[in-house]
Amino acid sequence: MTDPIQIDDCLSTRDGHLYIEECDTVALIQQFGSPLFVVSEDQIRRNVRRFQTAFQQGWPDGPVKVMPAAKANWVSAVQKILADEDCGCDIYSPGELTAALNAGVDPQ
Repeated sequence: MTDPIQIDDCLSTRDGHLYIEECDTVALIQQFGSPLFVVSEDQIRRNVRRFQTAFQQGWPDGPVKVMPAAKANWVSAVQKILADEDCGCDIYSPGELTAALNAGVDPQ
């Protein structure tokens, strides 16, 4: 057994396997098949909070709201995490508006 190597906040390796948080990606592929797209809810939340803090520090003249583009990720679970983190949403189309509202983004 090799020692774990922490790559970043959510990625590590152990015994030649990549882990996302504490999930072995080889086991995930065996369970769900390939290709498989996996995101870390904790990493999304950490990133949003870091962006919010950095942008707010760079713009002291008023409140800042992070507004990711809906077209960048249509996955409803990701949209709900962003809404839960009080993000706005940059939208262009009626479909993007529907996705944002269904995720709980404040329409204001």
